Amino acid sequence: MNMSPSNRHSNGFTLIELLVVIAIIGIVAAIAVPSYQDFVRKGKEADAMGMVRSMEGDVEAFFAKHNYFPEYDELYTSKPLDPWGKPMVYLPLDGYPAHLTFARVDQSMTPLNSDYDIYSLGEDEVTNKVVTSENAADDLLRANNGSFVGRGKEY
Repeated sequence: MNMSPSNRHSNGFTLIELLVVIAIIGIVAAIAVPSYQDFVRKGKEADAMGMVRSMEGDVEAFFAKHNYFPEYDELYTSKPLDPWGKPMVYLPLDGYPAHLTFARVDQSMTPLNSDYDIYSLGEDEVTNKVVTSENAADDLLRANNGSFVGRGKEY
């Protein structure tokens, strides 16, 4: 029995069909992976900002009870870690003149806070005293004595 091309039954995919499917999967992955990474980054930043607010509440509660801003070890037995696993930074300023040299400042070198600084170094774990600098752009920080909490580059 002689089989003509019209009588043949295909039981698989052609190479072209497989290549088209692989190309589609690659395109979808190229779009989805950066979106997912951005989603994860924004989630960690939101967690860090929540930690700044939580620490701010702890500092304010301590101040209400003792009438001075505490040193880090008076506030916590171990330093809270940010979402990237690094210690959150807390620096009391009011009543600690020596700490003023380490206070975070804006581009005109004006301190961000007059009472205390709280911040996370962000994903890159690099910072700069001037929060508008490139190295501090992803820091999550408190400014204007608590009226601002956000990324350094947004201040």
